[in-house]
Amino acid sequence: MPETKRPLRQSPSTGVAHPMSKGRADKASLRDSDYRHLAQARSALRRLLWFSEDASRKIGLAPQQYQTLIAIRGYRGPGAPTVGKIADELHIEHHSATTMMDRMVEAGLLIRKRDDADRRVVTLWLTDKAEAVLSHLAAVHRQELRLLAPLMRFLPLRDSGY
Repeated sequence: MPETKRPLRQSPSTGVAHPMSKGRADKASLRDSDYRHLAQARSALRRLLWFSEDASRKIGLAPQQYQTLIAIRGYRGPGAPTVGKIADELHIEHHSATTMMDRMVEAGLLIRKRDDADRRVVTLWLTDKAEAVLSHLAAVHRQELRLLAPLMRFLPLRDSGY
């Protein structure tokens, strides 16, 4: 008999599709080692977050501004990044993104451009200053990620609802 695929559900936070569990997760299938892996992964994520915030502040950038720069630089369409699209990427409200991006324009990190085809659309572009700052921060983040990679093991995908 052919194996039937479980329907997918989309994660509200990441947009990634995951197989839906067959009812409740089988809690008995979690072992002590699974909990250790989860604890290690959570600790590594918290360490990365702390590192990222600290590295940003050390060069005079708010952590949210670094996140904004990386979201703009890493944006993969469709079209050019806009305030609304980046606000969605950062999981923040549009008006909060607008306020932050106003400060980033004033700091010489961003340029806003009206779309020629649709004057209602305003796209976001990094300045040379932002590219230099981002290049430095991305390099130190990549180095930190290499150090943390061994700790970022997640539970093996078993039929336990994950």
